[in-house]
Amino acid sequence: MGKNKNAVYAKIPQSIIRGDYVFQAIPNAFNNRISWWLSKKNWTVAMYCFSANTERLLEEQLAHLDDYIRIFQEKFEREG
Repeated sequence: MGKNKNAVYAKIPQSIIRGDYVFQAIPNAFNNRISWWLSKKNWTVAMYCFSANTERLLEEQLAHLDDYIRIFQEKFEREG
């Protein structure tokens, strides 16, 4: 029988690394969801991306990781 992708995570999922960028799962203090934050190697800034506390919700967001990186770059890595 297949795994229930709608089940709430019992533990925090592992980080997702894309080159110098990392998507980190953090428990949200205000609800029962897991917030995913994006940061860059050697940087001290993080950007909230989405909340997902089930595998199904996370899989829906995985297709957009490059979009979140692009938004991070536009917001924080602009010159000037």
